[in-house]
Amino acid sequence: MAIYKRLSKTIDSMRIEEASKGIAPREIVLFDVCSGKGNLTTLLSFMFPLLKIFMVDKDKKMNIEHISKLPNVRMEYMDIYQKKFVEFVQRETAGKVGIFFGSHLCGDLSEIVVDTFNVVPTLEALILAPCCLSKRKRQIADTAARLRIDNYQYWTTHLYHMVDFKCRRNIEADENVYSTKNNYIVAVKSISPVPIVSTTASSSSHG
Repeated sequence: MAIYKRLSKTIDSMRIEEASKGIAPREIVLFDVCSGKGNLTTLLSFMFPLLKIFMVDKDKKMNIEHISKLPNVRMEYMDIYQKKFVEFVQRETAGKVGIFFGSHLCGDLSEIVVDTFNVVPTLEALILAPCCLSKRKRQIADTAARLRIDNYQYWTTHLYHMVDFKCRRNIEADENVYSTKNNYIVAVKSISPVPIVSTTASSSSHG
């Protein structure tokens, strides 16, 4: 399962950096943006039982009774175009570390996810599988045609360059997906070192 491998690799990378910079492991919060009914979320909840997972979608008509059986998953009905989405992410990642995950997000939704990832410091990783190019993005489509590049490949490259350049980032193709829309953009922010305070040392200093 491609997302499992990428999420595992991303979490391992973050844990290694935490240890190298003297940072105690922090709670990880995963956001499945535009999750739909949460088919992937359900699988990930079993694969990563220690993660707190939020499904985010604005469709309140979906049947998501199965989510009530998953102790580490919560549904949030929300339009990601609204300001309160950023506020929600900031609130839920305070003192923690957030990971954004978006699977086959159409059009502008991918740009919103990247923009939110860039502006929220506590969002430290992004795993995005973009889908189709928005019809409103005529300039991008025209540029791709002029350069004789596939629309989707150019769209993925555009999103990649939207990600903060200070991140470790790359584009990975999932060869197990038969569709030509099989790219993942993976990005991880560098974290600032915060020394771990030893409780033993702290106690002795007050003794």
